[in-house]
Amino acid sequence: MKSRHKNIVFLFLSVFTVFLFQTCSQDFYADLPCVTNDDCPKGYHCEADETGKMTCKKGETEQTAGVTVTPDEISFGDVQLRDKKTDQITITNKSPSKAKVNIALDFANKSDELSLEKKTLSVNYNETVKVGVTYSPKKVGSLAQNQVNIFMVSEGKSNKVKNVLLFGKGIDPNISADPMILDFGKLYPGNKSELKTITISNTTGGALKITNIYISESAVSDAGGSEIAEFEISELPTFPASISEKDAFVEIKAQFKPKKTGVKQANLIVENTDIDNPGLVVTLKGEGASCEPDYYDINGKPEDGCEYYCAPKLKGVDICDGEDNDCDGEIDNAPSDQACPLKDKDKKHVSATACIEKGGEKVCIIAECESNYWDNDGQYDNGCEAECVKSNNGIEICDGVDNDCNGKTDELNPNTMCKPVMNSSEAQCVQGKCEYVCNYGYGNCNDNWEDGCETDVKSNSEHCGKCKNPCMPDNAIGMCSDMLCKVVSCKSGYYDINKDPADGCEYQCTPDGQEKCDKKDNDCDGTTDNGDIRILCPTNIYTTFACEEGACKITACTKGWYDVDKVVDNGCECQANDTYMGGDTCIGAYNLGEFSSSKQSLDIQTNLLPVGRSAWYKATFKDDVSEDIAEGKDLFHINIRLSANPQNQYGLDIYESDCQNGKIFLDCSGQDYHYATDFRQGSTSAPDTSATGENPCYGSGNVIGKNLCKNSTITIYFRVFRTNTATPTCESANVRIDFTR
Repeated sequence: MKSRHKNIVFLFLSVFTVFLFQTCSQDFYADLPCVTNDDCPKGYHCEADETGKMTCKKGETEQTAGVTVTPDEISFGDVQLRDKKTDQITITNKSPSKAKVNIALDFANKSDELSLEKKTLSVNYNETVKVGVTYSPKKVGSLAQNQVNIFMVSEGKSNKVKNVLLFGKGIDPNISADPMILDFGKLYPGNKSELKTITISNTTGGALKITNIYISESAVSDAGGSEIAEFEISELPTFPASISEKDAFVEIKAQFKPKKTGVKQANLIVENTDIDNPGLVVTLKGEGASCEPDYYDINGKPEDGCEYYCAPKLKGVDICDGEDNDCDGEIDNAPSDQACPLKDKDKKHVSATACIEKGGEKVCIIAECESNYWDNDGQYDNGCEAECVKSNNGIEICDGVDNDCNGKTDELNPNTMCKPVMNSSEAQCVQGKCEYVCNYGYGNCNDNWEDGCETDVKSNSEHCGKCKNPCMPDNAIGMCSDMLCKVVSCKSGYYDINKDPADGCEYQCTPDGQEKCDKKDNDCDGTTDNGDIRILCPTNIYTTFACEEGACKITACTKGWYDVDKVVDNGCECQANDTYMGGDTCIGAYNLGEFSSSKQSLDIQTNLLPVGRSAWYKATFKDDVSEDIAEGKDLFHINIRLSANPQNQYGLDIYESDCQNGKIFLDCSGQDYHYATDFRQGSTSAPDTSATGENPCYGSGNVIGKNLCKNSTITIYFRVFRTNTATPTCESANVRIDFTR
């Protein structure tokens, strides 16, 4: 089922891709990959081509000429190798002609794992026929993609009725047991072994069922006269038990109960559906044994046989060593003087010894000492080495004395050895005397623990925060509050900059008014030239200032504003003024358009900011020859000039016709530029060379004393710039253009 889901996802992606790249005139769904008819849209069916590739084909498959075929697909499921499974294809004839139909069946791809009950058949009208399809897997794994194609045959031609998709999977389960031989070893007759586990599993996967488990006689000769009742099994599963998944398993328990001595053997039979091993055999072995050397029947019960193993040691003399030296079934059970001998016991003030377990071992200890003697070091050989008389009724207190005679002095919790005192909840025993940890806000300022922590140090000016810590900050008046010495006020000329009461008002400074950008701490806040830049430096809404090294500097201007005079106090004092933003080069000159009216003027204002910038413009002045001829005169005249040039700081360059080859007039700041019609080329040959000037003019012919009208249209380029001799200001130049035609 997982593989079919993956194919459906692939189908969706494929359909989406086809939708993106096919045109509207194409069949969107033809040849889409598919697995079943459900993967194809309505009006299409899933079919294998000659290569076996499954794709959608146009046309319904549910009925062709009244012939129907079911199902759409056959899933054989899991079929064991060397086995087979058959399913049916049903064909029904409901032909409108009520005629018998001939049917042919075949696989889309040849396969030695598939076979058909019949490949041709006839179906009478209103009759239903079934055809068997058999799957006999030859290998483990899914059946290769295939389908049964059903055709209706008539007059030597075939018409596909339907294709039935085929699915299946070959499996070969392998049953196994662990262990295959279960040896219980030797066991005294009348006793029983511990339960042991036998795991029965499917090592390869595939449908596998356990149908029965039982014990049978073994064919092996049994010296003890085997009886299958001497082996028992328990915790059997409910039959049939399925273990179809790979490494699936069941567990059972087996037990050995020998009745007599001798070798015992039986077979555990596991009946199952594994064709190769339908009766799995697990060998069960054990031996009923008699007592061997160093084994003893201590409890005298035959059911547990020779239950006790013991190898005698030290010639059977029992001592405190964790061993049963005399093999009587008890460890270290001799009298204490024998188990734990101590040389010169009476001289070591020992009354009694004992054998105990300590740290996983058996050891001898001093169990009892003579009066006023104590075994404090825990050493066995030196006995009760400490002489001590208990004091304070044997209750340990903080007095530098071993009151309980345990070899330790003042070792208990000080809170139990010392009496409670005022304003303290924790005691300390220091060199046999009780001292205390004071609660928060209190101190033992009189050095007498009898009255405890008598002083409140939270607001004590002589003991502020701790004892003998007066609140007297330098150059200031202090106050103790919340255990801290705080500065209330500073002496004149001193300031508490770091807010540390330890050094009081540590900063000496003479105030000089509001903070300024002058490399001085004018307001005595401990920092030089700090604060709002609008206070430190001049105010100008179009200017960004910075204070650097005690001097104000202009760092930026608002867009369209400039610092021309380089005076800090007035900031960015000049606003750019451009009627038309000229180009940076002659080729990139700003186009003012055409001047074509009989009279036309234009003013251009600019102050060329930022300083160093020049502005290029161009204009085309149109002449009308037809109009000139009709009027008998040509008034074409251009005048470009600096009508306003404050401080004579601006200049004007003129270029006629183009930027490279035209006539050039440089720096027209002191004069106007004029361009007018000149007809002197109109009549320049004998007998008349008198035609000069502008007017009048005529349309054609070489008339003596007459000027020939011509087209004076021209493009003028001009540049406005600042001269090198004048000091720049914010004032704007005005370029005036007057045109007459």
